[in-house]
Amino acid sequence: MIKVQITDKGKTLGAMHIVNIRKLLAVGVMGFTLFTVTGCQKEEIGEVKIIAEDISEKRYDGVFYVVQNGDTLTEIVNAYESNPNTMYRYVQEVTRRNRIDRLKAGDIIELVGVPESKLINYGYSSNYEETGNDYYIEDAREFLESRRSWVVETEENEIEVALFEEKVDYLEILYQDYKEATDEEVKEYLEEKLALEYGIVLEDLLDLTGINFENHRQAHEIKAEKRMGIKQ
Repeated sequence: MIKVQITDKGKTLGAMHIVNIRKLLAVGVMGFTLFTVTGCQKEEIGEVKIIAEDISEKRYDGVFYVVQNGDTLTEIVNAYESNPNTMYRYVQEVTRRNRIDRLKAGDIIELVGVPESKLINYGYSSNYEETGNDYYIEDAREFLESRRSWVVETEENEIEVALFEEKVDYLEILYQDYKEATDEEVKEYLEEKLALEYGIVLEDLLDLTGINFENHRQAHEIKAEKRMGIKQ
């Protein structure tokens, strides 16, 4: 969904929600003209600035829930999605994904389509400061592997691409050292170093391709030691 704000010389004239990009383009084409609903009359309003903002909330799969005594699947999904049409679609997907025949207390099921604002209700977060560097490293590595081939070398960026490839190869060596480390202090040091290095390389990927890892964060369970102080 797109929120379109219409202003004239800094004064807000109104706003509308648009779910279709063609409608957004139509609003842009209107330019200096705003149509009123009453009588469908045309009203000239001078210089108009249209600001589009994506206000849709990101949703996450891979959130696991322990079924409680008396739970129904509809009630479980309704706890995070109240729109009937969307809710029943999620009920069907949860049923399919978990191969549910009948629910029993103690069953662990994967939820789908949990909005970001409701993740905390299940002890999950998409903030890696709350879930830990280990999750960040695994997600960043998987993301980088799947997007590495999107980097296209040209005459203008061949030096940047060569440096990027060197960094990615170095990261993989560092990652293997991290996975094989048995000393806790060494592992902690490598974890912090990897998280920092992945952040740098993902910025390079963004510069080279326009692909932003921040838009592909995954939700994970918040570590017990990090739950203190997090508002629920």
